[in-house]
Amino acid sequence: QSPPAAAAGLDYGATAPTAAAPAQSLYSGPSMTLEEMEKGMILSTLEKVNGNRTRAADILGVSVRTIRNKLHHYGLAKTV
Repeated sequence: QSPPAAAAGLDYGATAPTAAAPAQSLYSGPSMTLEEMEKGMILSTLEKVNGNRTRAADILGVSVRTIRNKLHHYGLAKTV
């Protein structure tokens, strides 16, 4: 091992692990479906912009039509 590699903490003589480490979840909170997360993001964004669908769509990077369709899908088209 050369001095620069040792100084960098590199060990080229190390053996490779025999088995891959188990994947860890990036999210450890309560289990939510993708649809539930999407609904929550849309509703919280609409709340922050006082129900302005155009601003919410801009923030979320989707069209106003998508916001409208998602609200209809969630049964919230008339309430928001």
